[in-house]
Amino acid sequence: VILSGARAAVQQGKRIGVIATPATAKSNAYKNAILEIEPELQVWQVSCPEFVPLIEQNRIHDPYTTEVARSYLEPLIDQEIDTLVYGCTHYPHLSSILRSLLPNTVNLVDPAVHVATACIQELELLGLRNNHPPMPTRFVISGCPQQFTQSSINWLGCTPTVEVVHFTDTVVSSFRQDVI
Repeated sequence: VILSGARAAVQQGKRIGVIATPATAKSNAYKNAILEIEPELQVWQVSCPEFVPLIEQNRIHDPYTTEVARSYLEPLIDQEIDTLVYGCTHYPHLSSILRSLLPNTVNLVDPAVHVATACIQELELLGLRNNHPPMPTRFVISGCPQQFTQSSINWLGCTPTVEVVHFTDTVVSSFRQDVI
């Protein structure tokens, strides 16, 4: 994901901002990958510790989320970035908010899109691309089906068919013995 995102970023700009989870930002993975491809580029990173919890709590359109996003983007806007890389697969869920806060000239890079494109190209090259209609997706969960369904509608744009499994102490105990 990181290399695909870095490749896409260097094709789109020279002043690149990266928003990332704390661990990804601390690792400098995107910054290092971008500078390895094009050492003369300028790269700034911002750690965004509140984004994932806000997204997972379905607070995407909450005014607080917009304020948090504004505070994370402000130092990047001050640097006059021309490209912003999503350093977490959750962040595309915030794209409408991020787009509204950024100058229109800033390119948004979702590394996952570029990974998917590379996978399709590789499968075609190897003659392995599946041209059959997709199989139905089956969701098996152990949590709350209503919450999962609502998240799926919000994130995937579809209402899933959900199967709930209940773990008993016997099953969990048996599983633990198999693992140990």
